[in-house]
Amino acid sequence: MRHIEMNSRHSHENSTSYGLSIDEMPPASKHFNYNRYLTKKTMAQGLLDISLLMSNMSQLKSVLDSGQGSSYFILLITLISVSLVLQVVVAHMLWILAVSRGSTQEQLKRQNILNNIIVILILIITISNIFITAFAVQNKN
Repeated sequence: MRHIEMNSRHSHENSTSYGLSIDEMPPASKHFNYNRYLTKKTMAQGLLDISLLMSNMSQLKSVLDSGQGSSYFILLITLISVSLVLQVVVAHMLWILAVSRGSTQEQLKRQNILNNIIVILILIITISNIFITAFAVQNKN
């Protein structure tokens, strides 16, 4: 009943999906900065991407050190190379997405398509890294 009363007292533009007006929201949610959250999330993702890039470089070095005697040498070199190239491509596409402004409907459509392509490439990177880990060279020390 309180929800109905609150909605009738406030305009639709000034209320949240819970029926509270902006003035009635708790202080913490009034000051939530969505852009700041996204920036922190992107920075954390970037650090994880750097970690994966370094891991792939280490794996590539390990495979090259093991020599062509490894039974999965060509497969591992190919998968690691694909992963490294796609990581650089995704980083470039994320930069393009970050600096682009979506003010028109056409620009928003392009950004959405670019975002979907990025998601697909990240899926390919993830799958290739699963195979890299499965066929990884084991040190016999």
